[in-house]
Amino acid sequence: MDIISTLSDDLLLKILSELPTKYVVASTILSKRWKNLWTMVQKFDFDDNFELEPSNYGSFLKCVNRSMVFHKAPVLETLKFKVGPCCSYEDITTWITIGMVRGVRELDIRHCNADFKDKKHSLIKLPNSLYTYEKLECSKATNLIVGLYLVCPVLEELMLDNARNDDDYMSSWFYNEFDIFNPIKYGNMIVINVPSLKYLSLVDFNGDSYLCENMPEVIEAIVKVVHKSPMKLLGSLPSVKNLYLCLTNSVLQHQIGIYHLVHLELCQDSPGWWGLLTWMLDNSPKLQVLKLGKCKERCFISSIESHWRGPISVPECLRLHLSTFEWKYYNGRDEEKKIVAYILKNARQLKTAAFSVQRVFPMKERFQKHKEVVSLHRASSSCKLMLD
Repeated sequence: MDIISTLSDDLLLKILSELPTKYVVASTILSKRWKNLWTMVQKFDFDDNFELEPSNYGSFLKCVNRSMVFHKAPVLETLKFKVGPCCSYEDITTWITIGMVRGVRELDIRHCNADFKDKKHSLIKLPNSLYTYEKLECSKATNLIVGLYLVCPVLEELMLDNARNDDDYMSSWFYNEFDIFNPIKYGNMIVINVPSLKYLSLVDFNGDSYLCENMPEVIEAIVKVVHKSPMKLLGSLPSVKNLYLCLTNSVLQHQIGIYHLVHLELCQDSPGWWGLLTWMLDNSPKLQVLKLGKCKERCFISSIESHWRGPISVPECLRLHLSTFEWKYYNGRDEEKKIVAYILKNARQLKTAAFSVQRVFPMKERFQKHKEVVSLHRASSSCKLMLD
């Protein structure tokens, strides 16, 4: 007995929405009932499997076009594309435009670049109309040209991932409302104006500039960038509560209160991260959780190259709020011990302090580093040490 055909249309549509779209379209051969059911799904997920052969890509193109044209649901909730170098700007523009007509709310576009000689042609640029589309609530873009003046009044989630290491071509550029900047002369810039944004993920080690004009509602952010003016970027996040930072520039000379921040993770891979730590302690009065670790995009640990200079006075977050302190990839070198000693000595509300010594050290040496941490004075009598 065909049990699945006894299910309601609503339940069948939920099942189909979890499948790649090529399988959803293929379901039309199962029975007459399924012939038109797929046209009512509210989620499209297309993947050309990194197709390099134009003729094979043509079959993928026909599938996408057919799906977009015959779609009949009142609203298209989600539109996802994972495409290779055969996909053109015209194709993406057409599909996104149809998606906007269908009222798409979540957009996820991932471009897998090939190692072509002419790398500029292996990039995808998003259509201009997308940047003022008011219904978009979630946007994710990976390895794309994401230029233009991004104004999305109801966008709540934004992910820009441009963690490429290629230096021989431009991966993004900026147009503002009035002028077009020459990317070679002025450098790359992305302007973001998203007043309803709640979640931001910004990953770019190419040195692009980000001018975030209006992000007052962001509560959670991942920021991993090479940035010329990081203080402006941080200053545009006045409401952020959870923050992951991997910044490659000092912000010590600027004072910006991040008054709502309670959870902070800092990457040790960034040159000068210890200075950023001092700056964040001074400027985050309500900080409760502090974690030091390593981000997946970078492959080295940046050791402290100078003497660590702690805060001039004990920060408010240490005196009143910090309850959790974690340090992964801890080396136990002199300057790192100074940081640990300072935090343990001044964090009066600390409940948990966890340290994971790098496995590159012999067991005996790791044990010695654990003993050194245990011997440090703790301001909080209730602080529990966790050593690995």
